[in-house]
Amino acid sequence: MDEPPDPPRESRGFWTELRAMPRFALGNPDLRAFSLPRGLLALAGIADPFYAVYALKVLGVPGAMVGTFLMVLAAISPLSNVVWSRLVRRYGSRRVIRLATFIQVFTPLTALLMPHGAGMAYALVFVCASRAGPGIGLGYTNYMLNVAPAEERSRYPGAVNYPHQTLTGSGRGLRGQNHVEHDSLPPRSASSQWPGGQC
Repeated sequence: MDEPPDPPRESRGFWTELRAMPRFALGNPDLRAFSLPRGLLALAGIADPFYAVYALKVLGVPGAMVGTFLMVLAAISPLSNVVWSRLVRRYGSRRVIRLATFIQVFTPLTALLMPHGAGMAYALVFVCASRAGPGIGLGYTNYMLNVAPAEERSRYPGAVNYPHQTLTGSGRGLRGQNHVEHDSLPPRSASSQWPGGQC
């Protein structure tokens, strides 16, 4: 797809752009419908780092095994972006959003259904969680740019991503209040905590 560049815009300053964000959110019904599920998925991501803790403390998975899972997934995680990009081009953003959201919902259910001492089977939980995030991000970003008016398209990523990043930051604060002891994590998983380096 060959998309012409946006015309240059006069810089209005950070605070002016920040005050204009509610107008973007409230003035476009497509964006309102987009923002609610995107925000809920951002909040759901709070649970991601706890899959390793659940494996160690509840299921009794060996710490070295959990650390190996995370290292391998961190190494192959960039490949998932290639797969999701091809799916977006072939099937469109909406189908990718649905598929990635299903995987996101499937992940905690899989973890809860795992038996004690699941061992290698628990790798499925990490695989699902590490694949859902890139798919959700890519699918929603493309969809957002599709629903944005052409004259405001350059402003929509900031207007949408800022509140979602705020929710994610709030989630990090909530995770910190749980006082999870890093000594209980294997050294490799404590240092990375999640594929892609984001917690």
